[in-house]
Amino acid sequence: MPIRVLLAFLIIFSGCLYIAYLNQESITFNYLPNASITIKPILLLFAFFVFGVVSVFVVTFMTAYRSQIGLWRISGKKRLEDKLKGMYKEGMEAEMAGNIKLAEAFYKKILKKEENNLEAMISLGELYRANGKVKEAIEIHTKAKLAHGEKVETFIALAKDYIIAESPGDALTVLQDLIKTNPTSLFALTEANKILSKQGKWKDVIENQKRIISITYDPEERKKNSKILAQYFYEYVLDLWSKDSFDELLKHIKEGISYDEEFMPLKLALGEYYVKVNKERKAIKVWWKAFVSSAQVIFLKKIEDVYRKNNNEQKIFALYYDAVSYADANPIIYLISGKIFMEMGKSELALRTIEKAKSHFSDTVAYNLALYESYRNYGKLAEAEEVSLNAVKESWNNISKYRCSKCSASYYEWQVRCDSCHSLDSLRLASSLDFSVTTDGLDRAKQAALKGEVL
Repeated sequence: MPIRVLLAFLIIFSGCLYIAYLNQESITFNYLPNASITIKPILLLFAFFVFGVVSVFVVTFMTAYRSQIGLWRISGKKRLEDKLKGMYKEGMEAEMAGNIKLAEAFYKKILKKEENNLEAMISLGELYRANGKVKEAIEIHTKAKLAHGEKVETFIALAKDYIIAESPGDALTVLQDLIKTNPTSLFALTEANKILSKQGKWKDVIENQKRIISITYDPEERKKNSKILAQYFYEYVLDLWSKDSFDELLKHIKEGISYDEEFMPLKLALGEYYVKVNKERKAIKVWWKAFVSSAQVIFLKKIEDVYRKNNNEQKIFALYYDAVSYADANPIIYLISGKIFMEMGKSELALRTIEKAKSHFSDTVAYNLALYESYRNYGKLAEAEEVSLNAVKESWNNISKYRCSKCSASYYEWQVRCDSCHSLDSLRLASSLDFSVTTDGLDRAKQAALKGEVL
């Protein structure tokens, strides 16, 4: 029995007792001007007592009845949920077993019993999408989005539909709505960037990538995402440069470098910017520092161009003389420096420099030709002739030599089957040049290699 009902009953009953005590003989009630009724107090007290008992009983019954109805409803709802979960599980099992029609039937059966069942709507749409029914997938996922509003799953499913349907505009709209609803959705930010980068909207791409970094806690992933952001900054810088928008160019270049110090294209762009604004000394300083850390020949070439523009042969010589110290990171520097020294008439130094490349390039045409020219310029004609013969021989060997892509066995003529491992059609023409390098410096440089870089 509810305490409030019992308390009310006791108050009323106590009041009746008090009235009965004060009016022990009888009580007269006037219910009309000329009409009245006389009742004994004990009868009045009994009537109120009966009324109170009945009221308490009715209230207690109704409360219990309402509670029981609620329990029946919860029980019925739970039974339905359990049944739908069982059907959903069977549908998933059928889908995994490759029985698409049965899976579709289960999902549709669920939706017949519960029209807006989120799991069934998402799974049915994904089933349609996987089987090329993208239009139907979009239709059911749109319905799911309308029915379930802010549910992340509906946004993701619909965005995937539009991506498969090659409708980037619609996909981007859905993804941007998801980002507003859930700013930390990694899927939305990543997929939106794929579309925005194709559209050249680098400013939006950069903002999204910054968000991705802010929600990445794994150090390796964070580093990887920072490298990606530096690449986006480079694309943005190229875009601004093509539009002659130089006002904030320096700011974006430096910000991009701050995310990845090893991304060389931005350092190349920084030097180009300084040349553009007639700060060549700063450009040379940036490019030399970049060369030292990466051993990328492109930076030497850029510095050389500045010196050549100013007709400063002495500084070009000093540049390549210093560069040789870093040739272990990229041995091609030996050959390029040697060529520069030959052009300047320093034949002995050129020969010594090129010979240092022997351990790296002794069996390549490039090395033999560079050494031949060096010997010839230095007056060692016999040695030059010997090297030229080696170069021709090596060229012919490389042109005529085939190598098995499976076991690396070598052949001078192509044949259908490899005699060594018996693989069919596995012989490939061997490469005639091998500019492989050995140290970590160039490995880093390769990772940040410039697009279209020419050594």
